[in-house]
This record gives sequence, structure tokens and C-alpha cells, in this order.
Amino acid sequence: MNLKSQSNNFLPLVSIITVSYNSASTIRDTIDSIIKQTYENIEYIIIDGNSKDETISIINSYKSTFLEHGIAFKYVSENDKGIADAWNKGLSMASGSILGILNSDDWYDKNSISSAVKVLDSDKEEISYGICRKVNHEKEIVSEININFNPQRVYLNFGFSHTTCFVTKKVYERIGSFSLDYKIAVDTDFLLKCVKKENCI
Repeated sequence: MNLKSQSNNFLPLVSIITVSYNSASTIRDTIDSIIKQTYENIEYIIIDGNSKDETISIINSYKSTFLEHGIAFKYVSENDKGIADAWNKGLSMASGSILGILNSDDWYDKNSISSAVKVLDSDKEEISYGICRKVNHEKEIVSEININFNPQRVYLNFGFSHTTCFVTKKVYERIGSFSLDYKIAVDTDFLLKCVKKENCI
């Protein structure tokens, strides 16, 4: 066993879930951002909705790269009942004590996971979120979401993007998975439950 794998034994396992469907034009950037993370104990799960483009072949082309970087990789490609169903499949496959959901057209800064672990690797904090920068097709930043969370304004605007959130597995165990009752705003429904039931953001 090398020194890197030995050091990983002391780091919380972080599971990142990406849901994809016909994402060939964007998913490389998403996957590359996972590979470039400075954090060293990552499980990466891709739930694909039976894509008809080149998404699956792109995913398969990264298998050896995941292995080289010590990233535990899992994926399935099958029909689902929508985004909530796909996210829930990912949750059921996740082994980590900290979980993040990264969309197939988004990507992390190289220090995103390590920064989240610093916040969540304690018994005090259970959800963290970061800055979301929106870019155009040339990857030029066009806007930024960077607002302090205010529980009094959650019904108007959370002030942060769900894709920047990292949540401890204990929260999902207490609150439950994503609701299949909604086709949109599934993440907002979950975050509202976190505020109303747990006050854990």
C-alpha cells in the first residue's frame, strides 16, 4: 500500500453523484473537474438515463483514469422516472459520509471538495454551500451567485445553487430522499425540508 492510499484512510469518503442524459457536449468538463480535485478520497457515481448520444462512450473512456487517480467509480445507464428518481438511485449507491450532486453541465473548482470537507468534518455542520459562477459557451464568467444564507428568505430565494451543496449522509437518513412528486424544483423541496425540519444549513 502506498502513502497516498494510507493517508486516504483518515479522510472522510465523499460521494459525488452526476445525473446525465445526452450530455456528450458537456460531461467531459464535469468529469475532468472530479479528476482534478485536490481531495484524495472520492467516490464518483454517474446515473445515466439511457443516453442516445456519445455520453456512455465518453464515460467509459475515463474508467482507467479514475483508477489511476484512486477514484472509486460506479455508474448505471437505464431509463428513469425523472431527475428525482435518478438522484435517489445515486444516493442508494453512495458509500460516503458526505455527498454532493454535480450536474452534467457543471464543474467544480479543484479545491471544492476539500473546502467542503473542512466545514463538514465535524459534528457541528451538516450542509455547506459555495459560490456558483455562471459561464457562457466560451467559459467566460457572466454572473455569480454569492449571497449569505438567510433562513427568513428561503421562500423567496435560497441565495445559493444546489449544485454547490455538500450534505452529510446523516441528513438524508433523517429527512429522506428526493420527492418524486415534483418534476421541477426537486432540490428546492429538499432544501426547504432541511430548513423546516432540521435547521441544518
